[in-house]
Amino acid sequence: DYILENVDRLIKTPEASTEKKIAVVGSGPAGLSAAYFLRKRGYKVTVFEKEDTAGGVLRYGIPPFRLPKRLVEKTVEIFQKKLGIEFRFNTEIGRDLTLKDLMDRYDAVFFATGAWKEASMQIPGEELMENGLDFLKKVNKGETKTLWKKVVVIGGGNVAIDVARVLLRLGAEPTIVYRRTEKEMPALKEEVQVAKEEGVKFEFLTQPVKAEKVGEKIVLTCVKMKLGPLDETGRPKPVPIEGSEFTMECDAVIKAIGERPDLSFMPAEFLEANRLKCDVSRFIGRNLFAGGDVVTGPATVVEAIAAGRKAAESINAYLTSKKEEAPAVKWEMKLEKVDVSCLKKMGRVEVPELSPKDRIHSLETEDIIGISWEDAKYEAGRCLNCGCVMAHPSDVAPALIALNAEVVTNKRTIPAEDFFRPGGLSTTVLEPDEIVVEIKVPTPKPGTKSKFMKFSIRSSIDFPIVNCATAIRSQNGVVEEARICLNAVAPIPYRVKKAEEYIKGKPITEQIAEEAAEKIMEDVNPLPYNTYKVSIAKALIKRTIIACK
Repeated sequence: DYILENVDRLIKTPEASTEKKIAVVGSGPAGLSAAYFLRKRGYKVTVFEKEDTAGGVLRYGIPPFRLPKRLVEKTVEIFQKKLGIEFRFNTEIGRDLTLKDLMDRYDAVFFATGAWKEASMQIPGEELMENGLDFLKKVNKGETKTLWKKVVVIGGGNVAIDVARVLLRLGAEPTIVYRRTEKEMPALKEEVQVAKEEGVKFEFLTQPVKAEKVGEKIVLTCVKMKLGPLDETGRPKPVPIEGSEFTMECDAVIKAIGERPDLSFMPAEFLEANRLKCDVSRFIGRNLFAGGDVVTGPATVVEAIAAGRKAAESINAYLTSKKEEAPAVKWEMKLEKVDVSCLKKMGRVEVPELSPKDRIHSLETEDIIGISWEDAKYEAGRCLNCGCVMAHPSDVAPALIALNAEVVTNKRTIPAEDFFRPGGLSTTVLEPDEIVVEIKVPTPKPGTKSKFMKFSIRSSIDFPIVNCATAIRSQNGVVEEARICLNAVAPIPYRVKKAEEYIKGKPITEQIAEEAAEKIMEDVNPLPYNTYKVSIAKALIKRTIIACK
């Protein structure tokens, strides 16, 4: 919500643009993610979607009480108007155009059509059942207002849970039938718990074997199961118990036993055992890539978003490498070990939500209320180490000052130079209830070059002995504007303004750079044990100026 309310500040229109065009087939989380990261790199992106609106499972699969559709619609609007991504709706591959058409017209094609095809139970009377995703799609389109009372939902995944929770809100009494125990359910444990709290009933170790129409009702014949040896998925295999047959009478049966991708229009050369042939870069062949559920089968939204981003990196590597195949893009995350014995334990913020009795009466009312600003700050304070590779804070400060950046808080905008100059005995310019929400780095003017250098004892993340950030704008070989900032030579970052003034109006030469570096001597008064830093600072000033030539 915060990002969507602050679009102009947080999402920038890509300035760079290439002439290369990329087609994205499918506008679910993987497709939208790939489109976003490719557009940020300057590519012209067109998204093809068979429905009349974008979002895929975000729009048609996840119930509105879990993900309000206004958020999906607003996100797509930003993609169109702010990022310049083109969407072509009501366009289906295999019906309106072929995959080969796209591969011929575009420099690269990313295939992200998801997994919408319901698996078959292979039992008599299956035609009487409705598919789980089809049911959710109708609900999200506003086409279903069920008059059913008793409904059996077959399956143990997240789709089955969503179907049951939707049925509750439509006034039905759903019962989930699953052939293993609760422990083996593939659905998220918290989702199962929420469904229980709302009143969804469960029949575990139960396997439907036949469905038949009897008057206005459906009679489902089931058998009880017991757990046997582990199967290929690593879960105990359900084994029928002889003589345990029983029947369940209901108004409707909805099956949600697993989804798989529809690859009926995919050329045979890209298939192997009815699956896409993908390498580690999600490269299929020629200029075709794929990612998300169409490759992995049903997974989480987060995994699909990650797949889209990885595919975008692979596509960029392919288009810039001038090779016939996509070079492998390595994704590695190394988490540092942290000694937590000295740290204070802080519990997680409990996210407030509506009570079960209050939330089961509306499809549209979001379950999660959201946390307060204070809770958000508390939760952020629990972070130890996210595994991110980042610069040392002492390196960031001079770089932001040289780039004339601004620090945005929840109350105001502060020039970076002022932000790092608290004054007096204070260690920060921030007020007690103020936090940083954004750092704005202005787009460099034409003719601008910048350089950062540091001198440290060990690795790049070490505290610097001295560092220097320089940004210079030149025109016709003459310096028009310069910002030079040192750090670790004073209690706060130090602008070398005399050096900046000296090089203005002059061409950058080694002699000019050396003379500018000498200007630091007019202001320095180092402590005896810090005298050695002067020569280091002069060397860094000279080198960064020359690097901006």
